Amino acid sequence: MTLGDVREHKGKHRAEIALGLASNIKTVQDVTGFSHGQIDAYFLAGVDGNVRGRLDYAVFKGNPYIQMIEVTPQFRRKGLARRMVEELAKEYGYENIRWGMLTEDGVKLKQKLDRDLGAS
Repeated sequence: MTLGDVREHKGKHRAEIALGLASNIKTVQDVTGFSHGQIDAYFLAGVDGNVRGRLDYAVFKGNPYIQMIEVTPQFRRKGLARRMVEELAKEYGYENIRWGMLTEDGVKLKQKLDRDLGAS
């Protein structure tokens, strides 16, 4: 991905934010940096216009590396983390996602997604 692609990508997602999405839960993505072939980016998950979750990741050599997933306590176990990972998988394929260190909840999420999305 070139710097031009990154800029085009950012513009696309800003347009999605401005237009809004139909569902109650929406995700938006933005790129925060581009250095030495690595793209740093994130997804936000919102409910009724309020940010309730964030997934930070980096893309290196075409593979996304999840760095952190965080969901506010009152919105955990409501599908927000799953939705953000699924959005990442739409772009890169679930089988290409690399998971970093996992908390106990992270292990449960990954195991469920592995089963549901057919990855090993």
